[in-house]
Amino acid sequence: MNFPSEDIFTKKVRDISWEKYLELSKEMIPYWIFRGKSYGKKESISLKSGLERALDSYDIPFSKAKEIEEYMIRDFKRKYEGIDFDIVSDDTFYCLSLMQHFGCPTRLLDCTYSPYIAAFFAVENISFEKDAERKAFVFCFNHKWINKSAKRNINNHNLFKKRFDEKILADKSFKPLYMEKKRSFIVADNPHQLHRRLSIQKGVFLIQGNISKSMMENIKSMKDWQSEKSVIVYNLEIDTKEDLKKEYEDLRLMNITHESLFPGLDGFAKSLKQNLYWYRDLREIKANIIPYKMGHIKERR
Repeated sequence: MNFPSEDIFTKKVRDISWEKYLELSKEMIPYWIFRGKSYGKKESISLKSGLERALDSYDIPFSKAKEIEEYMIRDFKRKYEGIDFDIVSDDTFYCLSLMQHFGCPTRLLDCTYSPYIAAFFAVENISFEKDAERKAFVFCFNHKWINKSAKRNINNHNLFKKRFDEKILADKSFKPLYMEKKRSFIVADNPHQLHRRLSIQKGVFLIQGNISKSMMENIKSMKDWQSEKSVIVYNLEIDTKEDLKKEYEDLRLMNITHESLFPGLDGFAKSLKQNLYWYRDLREIKANIIPYKMGHIKERR
């Protein structure tokens, strides 16, 4: 393993009820970005990119990360046959976002502008099974702090400014900032062209500047990262299966399901699992309505 799993977020964790989370997170929009994830009892509460996890899994040193990333991007661009082939060829960030979308390990960390979508991803793998218990966490990052601290680390105002100039959002601004020098920082960023799933999920990527270091090392390089004005970690209190049912039902009523977030048959099929509580109670619900010949329904009194 390249870096020990750093449990540096533990002291920042706030236990919070579902109702309180909905109340507080509403006030954080649109100034914060969110990432939801569940953790088992023995897992450290930390953040890792898919590329970092893959390198650790294959016992490949991080010194090889830059070279491996370049080879993966090259391979993807050469073999990709989608209708957006020209964009993939010209915009490395868009290419990386598609690679991430289809399961390739990248330096990108999926986040969202929606605290509700983040909560969905935090609870989707919650389990109450013995020896498999998991808890739901939502990481919150202050967008203004990210930009201010990243500018300080990059120490090149024009380079940072160019990245967010819509006229030069492709490789001319992406590669100089993220790929040409080993600068440790994190930035919340998106390619100019958003693929469908990224748009639907109100997605944004937390992207690290130096992939020769871990995501946590990049975060720790940012000034004031320990302040609660910069980063907050919420532990959603789900102590019973009924608590989980309540969260699923609230999210379903917001139309936040696998079916809505992942258009297509795979998302629809996964959404059926989320509806298990609904199916369980469906007989009782149907018993309270009486169908009539003309298709109308009337509540039973």
